Amino acid sequence: MGPILASAGAFAIGLFVMASMSPNIVVKDSWRAFQVAGLCGLASALLGKLVVAILSLILLPILLAGPLGVFVLHALFNGALLFGATTYLDGFSFKSVRTLGLVAAGLTLVQMIVRAGA
Repeated sequence: MGPILASAGAFAIGLFVMASMSPNIVVKDSWRAFQVAGLCGLASALLGKLVVAILSLILLPILLAGPLGVFVLHALFNGALLFGATTYLDGFSFKSVRTLGLVAAGLTLVQMIVRAGA
């Protein structure tokens, strides 16, 4: 349970840090942004490995790419989570798809570092 909470916490904190550093992430309501970060962090920590494992079986060439392939799949999953959350919840949005992709990749990297240390 500890690594899951650490991963979810790292996702949430990383999202807030990136939002404070980037003008391309619009935070209208702090409470809603906290909800987005918490929901996406927990979903990524709980479902991320399962979804990546299933997608790795379906997309075998990506699995053959090794750790980079797993990173790309997990970043795509995190991007989909963020896109879904910002689509259905107001108060937190990205100005472009590129920004969303960069944030998803950054958060995936933070989660992998935290999981390796936990």
